[in-house]
Amino acid sequence: MTLARTCCLIVAFATSPVLAQDAKSAPAPAAQAFQVFTNQSVASVVAGLQAVNKTETLVTGDHVGTRLTIQHEKNVTSTGGEVHAETDDVFIILEGSTTLMVGGTLEGPTTSTPGEWKGTGIRGGREVTLNKGDVAFIPRGTPHRRTTPNQEVTLMVIKATNPAGSK
Repeated sequence: MTLARTCCLIVAFATSPVLAQDAKSAPAPAAQAFQVFTNQSVASVVAGLQAVNKTETLVTGDHVGTRLTIQHEKNVTSTGGEVHAETDDVFIILEGSTTLMVGGTLEGPTTSTPGEWKGTGIRGGREVTLNKGDVAFIPRGTPHRRTTPNQEVTLMVIKATNPAGSK
């Protein structure tokens, strides 16, 4: 199974309506239309991003609690970090590599938007190198940052939240 097909399966599952519902009620209608991103369409997006550090949104996350983007980063350095209170991140490395600092404690946190914190650093985190084909899951509340000094990476990012009105 190709990486693009795996990503399609992840998107289809992540954006599907709630599966566990009361047996006496009917399933809720889909909050958004089903979408398939073929290997060719993903490759086209990737090719268009590689000239600069850029992000292309494939699924906005409106009404479904899942946002899907493809990002390209080249020679990005950071000593900061971030924490999301209500968003889980999934990073799928399509090309290249990146260094992920994850866990520990966010130093000097300031609120950037409600439920989102940026910090001056991460103390006590674990550094992991992610390469083509690797997948990382960062649960909400976990400090993290990516860096690509003297390298570049293209990755698919899935941000999963609870849709408005759900628990």
